Amino acid sequence: IKLLKKWFFYIDEINILYTKDDNNVQYFGLEDSLDFKYSFDISPDNLKILIENNITQDTYMIDESFNTFKLDPEFFYSNSARSRFYKEDIKNTYEGYSWYKGARFLDNNTVVYISNLPWFGKNEEYIWRTDVSDTQDIKHFMTSIAGENIEFGELTEQGIKVNINNEMKLLTFSFVLN
Repeated sequence: IKLLKKWFFYIDEINILYTKDDNNVQYFGLEDSLDFKYSFDISPDNLKILIENNITQDTYMIDESFNTFKLDPEFFYSNSARSRFYKEDIKNTYEGYSWYKGARFLDNNTVVYISNLPWFGKNEEYIWRTDVSDTQDIKHFMTSIAGENIEFGELTEQGIKVNINNEMKLLTFSFVLN
């Protein structure tokens, strides 16, 4: 492990550990342990890192060229209501609302996260996925997987472990829940 990249996340400085050779950067983690305010995840190929502010639910991905991409959408468009619902408005209206939390890499180009979207005022959470293969056109997709309490566990060769309502399951790479 060779270098530190100082990255400023709001007013906090985060030191990212990585190595670099001719054209490749590989991430290994963070120099300091993070307080409860932040969490992070590294892609399976170590070329991308996610940093999430657990309070604001702002989530950023940094790629192997140190480009930074904000992953959490600023608004949700409801086709049925034909209206935009903005993140800050919803979070201010519904205490404890999950907009984009618990972000983890499922594979090198897919981030899974937990959200109360598309509903407001309900406790049910859903697993969503973000396609980061084209950083110029980042897309979010809702899965049919829901529960009142969802947490991601470790990434395995078959998928990511998911605790849904205190029952451990496996979310496969094809979004099948076993």
